[in-house]
Amino acid sequence: MKYVMLAVLWASVCCVVIPINGQAASKNPKTGKAKPADSQPPKIDAVSVDTVNVAKLTVQQQAETKGKPADDGKESKSYLSRLVAPENLPNLILCAVGIAGVVAAVCTLKFIARQTHYMKKQTGILIQYNKATRDAADAAKNSLAIMQISNTINLESLQSVQRAYISFSISNFQTIAIAAADTSGELRIQKRELRIAIDNTGNTPAIKLKSRINFRWQEGESGLRDDFGFPDLGNATDFVGSLAAKGLVYSPKLEIEESVIQNVYAGKCRLFLYGWAEYNDVFTGTVRHRTDFCYEFKIRELTYQGMLAEVTMHHRHNAQT
Repeated sequence: MKYVMLAVLWASVCCVVIPINGQAASKNPKTGKAKPADSQPPKIDAVSVDTVNVAKLTVQQQAETKGKPADDGKESKSYLSRLVAPENLPNLILCAVGIAGVVAAVCTLKFIARQTHYMKKQTGILIQYNKATRDAADAAKNSLAIMQISNTINLESLQSVQRAYISFSISNFQTIAIAAADTSGELRIQKRELRIAIDNTGNTPAIKLKSRINFRWQEGESGLRDDFGFPDLGNATDFVGSLAAKGLVYSPKLEIEESVIQNVYAGKCRLFLYGWAEYNDVFTGTVRHRTDFCYEFKIRELTYQGMLAEVTMHHRHNAQT
């Protein structure tokens, strides 16, 4: 920028100096030129000398022109004198105005360059600020996602601790012997009714509870086949209701023929009890839960009033969700 300014100033000075330095000094400048005092023709006086007439010519010399140099042989005025002469005043004014304009333009360009530099710096700062803002937003978004995951985990942990859990307490059962008179009039047990306890071991109620219990007896020592599908058998109705936390109810009754009970007691066949329960917990948006069970029921003592049984979990159909 400094070199540009010097070049412009040098060009401006040359535009003024070259024309002034190349002018030739005029010997008879128009300025100050005066007309002769008398432009009439010269007078002739007649003098009579004897017989010869001699004409006396009187010639009026032209007055010296004002401003004419006294001696043409002297040196012309200096360049500085001609530069500040009145006839060069307009050029000097134009030169001064031009230089002032150039200086103003250069100052303006410098100001614009400085403002551009500041704007570039501000733009860089804004870009960094926007990047920092985006990074902060991404970090906040990631933190929010982590918080949501953490809240979900905490909620699931709370629900898993506080939700209802339904289980079947096979060792806690009720039996009722149903007797009828035979042909001889003697009372004999015809069948036995069996009910199994259903527990809610959780800390909140189980709602919309629905359960079903079945039995299957198998002759001989073989147990249930591997392809057994644990179907719902008989005409028993579903037990629908709610069960409070730490509460207990008994399942719908199972009616088992006394002959089957006697064969199981004698070891001639094996008896299996199985079933399921479905229910909801008290939390919003959770899935419906299910408990499956299957136990072998071995009778060790049998009386008219009841029985003593050994219960063993089967290797299939025992799950809880």
